[in-house]
Formats: sequence, structure tokens, C-alpha cells
Amino acid sequence: MFNKIFEDYRNFLTEDDEALLVEGRKDVALSRAIKGIDDEAFKDIASAQMERLLDADPSGKQKYANWLAGQINKEVFRSIKYVKDQLRGDMMVADYIDSVRASVERTGRELARMLPKYHKLAERNLIDQNINKYDEYTDWSYDTYQAEKKFEEREKLKSMEAEAKQTIETLIDDEDYTLKRPDSTAASCILGMGAQWCIAATKSQNYFDQYTREGKAFYILELRHLPIDDDFRKVALQYDGGRDNKSAEPDLIWHSPNETQDDDDVRSAIRSNLLMKGFWNSQKNLKASKKYYNKGKRGDENRQELDTILLNLNNQLDKYQMAHIDDDVMPRPEILKNLETYMKAADLDGDDLDDLIENLDELVWEEWSTITYSASEHFDDNPTGVSDADYDREIAEAELKHFDVYVERDADGEGNDYINAGGSFDFKHEDLVDQNLDMSEVENFLSKALNDENVWNFETYSDNSETSVSVTMYQNEYYDDDPLQRFKSFLVDVKEADNAYEIVHKEVIQAMKDSGMIASEALKAIFKRFEEREFKHFEAEYEEGNVAVSSRIPVRMQLPEELTSKSRYLSKELPRPKTSEDPRSFIWDFMIGQLRGTESVERIKADLIKRLNVVFNRALQMAANQLKLPLNEQEIVKSRVPEFKIDFGAMGPASQASIPPKQTSGSSTWDIRDIFTYWLDIVLKGNETPDELAQIEKFLNIIDNEKFFQSIRQYVEALVNNQLQKEIIPAARILVKDMVSKEKTADELSDLFENWRKFTK
Repeated sequence: MFNKIFEDYRNFLTEDDEALLVEGRKDVALSRAIKGIDDEAFKDIASAQMERLLDADPSGKQKYANWLAGQINKEVFRSIKYVKDQLRGDMMVADYIDSVRASVERTGRELARMLPKYHKLAERNLIDQNINKYDEYTDWSYDTYQAEKKFEEREKLKSMEAEAKQTIETLIDDEDYTLKRPDSTAASCILGMGAQWCIAATKSQNYFDQYTREGKAFYILELRHLPIDDDFRKVALQYDGGRDNKSAEPDLIWHSPNETQDDDDVRSAIRSNLLMKGFWNSQKNLKASKKYYNKGKRGDENRQELDTILLNLNNQLDKYQMAHIDDDVMPRPEILKNLETYMKAADLDGDDLDDLIENLDELVWEEWSTITYSASEHFDDNPTGVSDADYDREIAEAELKHFDVYVERDADGEGNDYINAGGSFDFKHEDLVDQNLDMSEVENFLSKALNDENVWNFETYSDNSETSVSVTMYQNEYYDDDPLQRFKSFLVDVKEADNAYEIVHKEVIQAMKDSGMIASEALKAIFKRFEEREFKHFEAEYEEGNVAVSSRIPVRMQLPEELTSKSRYLSKELPRPKTSEDPRSFIWDFMIGQLRGTESVERIKADLIKRLNVVFNRALQMAANQLKLPLNEQEIVKSRVPEFKIDFGAMGPASQASIPPKQTSGSSTWDIRDIFTYWLDIVLKGNETPDELAQIEKFLNIIDNEKFFQSIRQYVEALVNNQLQKEIIPAARILVKDMVSKEKTADELSDLFENWRKFTK
């Protein structure tokens, strides 16, 4: 009991002493911070910053207070001097106090920021614990920063170790060397520790994942006996996708300083590795020797000594091999003895040095072959590149609704996977004017709508038998070296197209309405109005964005004797008969072509409209009486021919069977036919007034009358035959006569040439 009371009392005294010590350090620090400062304003600045630093003390014992006070004091005087040197010497304190305050506060912030980091590093012996060695806080801050970077790198590597163990595949674990493949960034950093490879970078951007996605793989060769500072202690063998599988050699070789090497360099390093094996095995105390040569850091005397030993071994071995040519370079006997000793210690067999060297070279080639074939075979069985899981993950994260992404894997393993995305826009609409849409125009609408929404790099395709348009987007517009990054960039554009799908669809539908592909409400009302009329010769239909009340006018042509005197069939054999032998094909084609021509059609249309205007009023009264229409004389007079609404055109010869219709078999279609069909439309655009529609309806009621319509047909027939007999057939006969003349001339020339050829034989 008394012991416990004594112990508690002793602890109380100790804690009290420590508290007094800490308070004493604070007082001393505050005094030092303002030492030599006369102006009260500057004293206040220094005291304020010192109080801030005392409050930020990470040690709990104010162990850095005195040094911090010295830095604050020094900064006050330095700032005052700087301001006075830069400005006028006769300035008052009040003129530059703000500049001094800003400078001292900046120093205080830097000290407060770095102090906790320094304390943490000092506790772990990662920086000099004697802070008083630093005269300037800038040097202390820099060293703290560098120590923090090393600590963070060490912690980063430590955190990587668990993952690295799971993603390092060991191909060879030999007493002389190891060959391992990293399959993660963590594994690459661990295996590449000490090398300057970008695939092992921890402070800058690491490229392991990118190169792996590009189809590259790295096999890390570590030569166990070389000095730890040797540039070839670690070597990275790079194998690329799409390589020639017949060769086991790596595509590139990188030594530790991150420069490419050739296979001769690596074989030289393997030879050095075997020589160093003999050196280590020759040491009396191997453990002590390795501890001596490996301690410290790169550039230390002991490490340089080991590098020199290896250099001398290689030089002496080279000199011995050159001595067969030049005796002057032969090493001394004791050196040769050492070489022989080291080689035998490396488990090489041989009766003399020459045998040992021969076995050394054979072993170098054997190990190099084993290394390259192991790496090559493993790479062929385990290629790299963007994985299916990578693609699936990115596609899932994109959350596409209207587009599907397709990935066709690259068979040669070069990472050039063929990737595209496809979506379909269906523009089927209940109010389509024409079910057989001009889909090329719809594609133009779609392309413009997509471009308006900043969607590019796509192709459209449509089948005119359907109302949908397929859109395909391709990845090949992206040029990032990383294939996964290319894919991500591609998905960004696909996502934009996917998000714009609804807007684009509405824009195209509106464009179709504006162009007349989809009927407006006014046009639908007109169509319904005339569709419900039971015309005999006219039928309402949508056509090119309008409503056409359309009819067909078949007329019988008066064929020329040339086309009726023989069979109505034309020869299908090639070459066709000469015009002089059978002019029917020429006359038929010319005649039909002229009737279909614009000039002929426009003349017939003009004459027809003129005729309608002349006879309409008289025929209107007759038709009204026959149809018993409730039309009075005033209404009849008001009716006019809507000539600006009339459209007229030629369709062509109608099909005609060569045998009577009552027969049921053996029928075919004549080539030469005497029925030619025209069409007569009343075209309504949807912008007609009610009065105009009423007038048009009255007009249609009149001309739909059987007698009136037949009179129209007969008139058109007369116009057609008038053109045929007076213009078209005579012109055809003239052309036939001219062609026959040319054929005769050609035949005469041919006969003349043939006779001349026979004569010259």
C-alpha cells in the first residue's frame, strides 16, 4: 500500500516537472522569437506567428519550439532588410509593415504545414531527428518533402505486396536467376523495384495496364548473383501481340535504366552472373561478404568495389581469350588462377581454363534459350489485351438503352479489336403519305438531326421496303494508344447518341411532316373527304406529300404498218437484226420514247386543259341533268376548271395478252402493244380554302360522269394519234431510212475490204 502511494506521488512530481518544462520552453521560444526586435508592431507579428506554432506542436513537449522561434525571428529581420533594400531608405515603419507581416505569415504557414510531417518522419527514423542542424527552414522543408515522398512510396509498395503475390507468375526459380511475369500494376512495381521502367513507376504515370491492354507482356529476369546496382541485375523481356510465333526472341529488351538492349547484351550479363556466382561461392564467409558489399546506398565505396571486381573479372577473361591472337595481353598467372577458381566455384566442369570457358559459354546459351523459350511459350498460351470483362464492364456502366455495342476480337492479338455500335430508328407512322418512302431522304433527315445533337462518325443504312434506318458508329475514329481508353472515348460518343435518341426521332418525324411524307391534319381531312366519294374513274391517294385524286386514261394507238404487218413479238436474240432486215424494234422504241417525252406530254396536257375550259360549261349542264345534281344555273356558271391543280403524265404501253382472255393457258404478253396509258390527277396540297375544295369537288363530279370521262379519253386518244401520224411515225421512218443507208455503206465497205484481202493473198 505504501509502495503504491509512493509511486503515485513520484509520478505526480514527474508530470508536474514535465508540465513546468513545457511551459518553460514556450516562454523561451516566445522570447527568442522577438529577440532584437525594437518596434512593437514587428514584435506583435513575430509573437502571433510563434503562438500559432506553439499551438500546432505535434510532439506535445514543445521540443521544436526553440528552433521554430529562431526561424520566425530570422524571417522578421530578413523581411525588414529586403523591404528597405528594395524601397526608399527614409520610409516609416507604417509604410512597409504589411509587407513584413505577409512574409512572416507565409513562413509561419509553411512551418505549421510541414512540422507534423517532420515529426512523424523523425519518429520513424526516416529523417534526421536533430532539427537544429538546419540553419534555414527552406532546407528543412525540402528534406522533409523528400523524406515524405520516400515514405509514401514505401507505403505504396507495401500496400501492393498482397495484390502482387496473387498476380505474379513464376516461370523459373533457379539458383542463378528467376523469371517472373507480372499480371498487375502492383506486381510490376514490386518486381521492377529499383528499375526505372515506366511499367514499375510509383511516382509518375505507370503504363503497365495500358501496355497490357495493347497486347504486350513483360517477363522480368533477375540475375541473382550480379551486384544489386548492376544495370542488368533486372531485365524486362517484352513480348508483343501479333509477333512471329516461330521466334522465341522477345520483341524488346529493357535493362534497369530503361534503355533497350539486344540479346548479346543479356547473354553477356548472364555470363557475368555466372562469374559472380563463382566469386560469391569462393568467399570464406558468404553471409558477411554479401552484407559488406550490399550495405549502404548506390555509389558508396563498398558497392563501387563490388562493381570493380566484376568489371575486372570480365576484362581479364576477355584478355585471356584475346591472348590467342596477341600474347602481350595475357593476364598474370595469379589472375588466371583466380579465374579458374571462380569458374569451378560456379559449378563449371573442365580440366583447364579453356574447357571451363567453353562450358561457361555453353551454359550461357543454354540459360538464355531456356529463358526465352519459357517466356515465349507462356506468352503464346497467355496473351494479353483488353479482356472481355473490361469490355463488358464499360458497356454495362454506359447503361445504353437504344444502341448495342459489338466487339469482334482481334485474332492476331495486336489489340486492334473491331468495335462498333448499332441502333435502329423506326419511322413507321399511321399517317404516312406513302408506305414506300424515299428512305434516302429520311436518312438525310436523320443524319442532320444526329449532327444537330453533336453526334458524328456514323453511317446510316435503310431498306426501301421498310420504314427503319440503321445507324452504325465506328470506333476507328479514335487514336489513343490505349485500346481501353479508345473504347471508353467511343462509348462517350455512343452514350451521347443514345441520350439524344428520343429528340432525334422527334426531329426526323417533324422533318417528315414538313416535307409532306407524313400527312398534316389538313391533308388527312382532304384525303378522307375525297376517299369517301364513290367516284367511278378517280381514286384518292397520298402521293409525294400531297393528296392526288387520280385516274387512268387508256388510249388506243394507231400503229404504223411496219408494226402490224408482221408478228407483234420482237426478237430477243443478240445481236439484234439490222434495221434494214427488221425495223420494228427501232420504230417501236422511238415511238414509245417520244410519247413518254416531256414535250409530247406537256402539249397533250395543254390541249386537254384548253379543251376542258372550252366545253366545260356546256358539258357541266349536261352532266348535271344526267346525274340529277342539285345545281342551279348560277352555281354552274361559277364552276371553273382547276387547271393549276391538274397534273398529267404518261405511264406507258399497257400489257396485252396475245390470245383471247377466255383461254386459260399458253398466254404471253405482246412486245408491240396498241394501248398506251396516261394518268390524270387533281393534286391537293392541303392549303386549299373551303370554297376551292367545293369547286374542285364539283369539277370531279362532272368529269367523273361516264360520258364526260369517255369524251376526255377520246380527246386524249385523238391528240396522241395526231402526234403519231403527223410527227412521230414520219420522223421514225426518216431515221430508219438513214440507218439503212448507213448499214448499206458499212456492208459495201466490208465487202470491199474482204475482196481486197482475198486479192492480196
